[in-house]
Amino acid sequence: MTPDEIGFLLRELDDIKKSVDSVDNKTTDLLERVTRLESSSKTISWLIGTLIAGTPVLFLIFDRITH
Repeated sequence: MTPDEIGFLLRELDDIKKSVDSVDNKTTDLLERVTRLESSSKTISWLIGTLIAGTPVLFLIFDRITH
């Protein structure tokens, strides 16, 4: 192989490495976002469940207090 061919191959390999690093960074960012979304959805789910279960109880308590 000539030095020009070796240089060309090295440049191509560097470009591939940059692309792989870019995809790796984007994947890490996506993983962090999904983790935050899962945490938020669990909290929202708990709040909605508590609201649904607590509403009849609050009505009963209010009814007992007013009568």
